[in-house]
Amino acid sequence: MESPKPRPQAQRSRAKRLTAGRGTNLALLTLVPLALATGLLAFAVGTGWVQWVVIAHGVAGLAILGLSPLKSVVIRRGMRRRRRGHQASVALTALVAAATVTGILHSTGVVVSVGGITLMQVHVATALASIPLAGWHVLARRVRPRPTDLSRRTLLLTGLVVGGASVAYAGVQGLLRWSGLPGGDRRFTGSYRAGSSGTCP
Repeated sequence: MESPKPRPQAQRSRAKRLTAGRGTNLALLTLVPLALATGLLAFAVGTGWVQWVVIAHGVAGLAILGLSPLKSVVIRRGMRRRRRGHQASVALTALVAAATVTGILHSTGVVVSVGGITLMQVHVATALASIPLAGWHVLARRVRPRPTDLSRRTLLLTGLVVGGASVAYAGVQGLLRWSGLPGGDRRFTGSYRAGSSGTCP
């Protein structure tokens, strides 16, 4: 007796989930290295055009945050499969999440340090710790390029993610200045003036 064939609707639903997962992974494959590179560059360059690097760093961080609900679906699906090396993937997710959250909290100035350790120190440490795991993840979970990766739909979604993150960044900066929070008075490098938040820049 032949097993029943999957219904077309179920097949389409599964295809959509796989496509969404692939798109999310491709977006993060670009955003996470961008956030790491701009963060390192912001530390290396302290004057002039570094302001644009800091803005790009913030936009990348908010874009990663915006994609986190979609990535959580991919993670849950992967956890059910119990693929080899899933512990390393979970560790990478935790490190990226910690780096993103501490970066956002530090930028607001609401919480700058806990127990003598600054959130910027945690932000940098978790970001650096994620680099080897990110390299492993790219090699172990390779996403091979396809012609559809440059389709009109993909480019439109990319524009929506980047545009949404840019608008969110501008909105957050405006809200910080309007509310008078310490984050609204940061230097153009993204750091705080000595004494403005109780810590050194």
